[in-house]
Amino acid sequence: KLKGDMIEDSLISEILFVFSVRAGKRVVIKKLQRILDVKQDGLIGDITINKLNSTHRNTFIFQLLLELIEFYTNVSDNSIRRDEVIDYYYKSLR
Repeated sequence: KLKGDMIEDSLISEILFVFSVRAGKRVVIKKLQRILDVKQDGLIGDITINKLNSTHRNTFIFQLLLELIEFYTNVSDNSIRRDEVIDYYYKSLR
């Protein structure tokens, strides 16, 4: 379970939810935990939630978008230039 109601930032909660619909909850939770540098057990507990709620919003969203890009480029047959996509998202966070 994503425990979106415990995530203080609604944008982060929405991104995680949409990503989990496409990739699956456990995949998204493990990516979230990797970004936060906590144990990657695929379960959201107090440690993960507390770390997420205390992290810098833009930095976290940027790292999460990189995970999204990696996921979608790995499952897509389309030839997406990863550098161009990363540059686009980085500029949009400024």
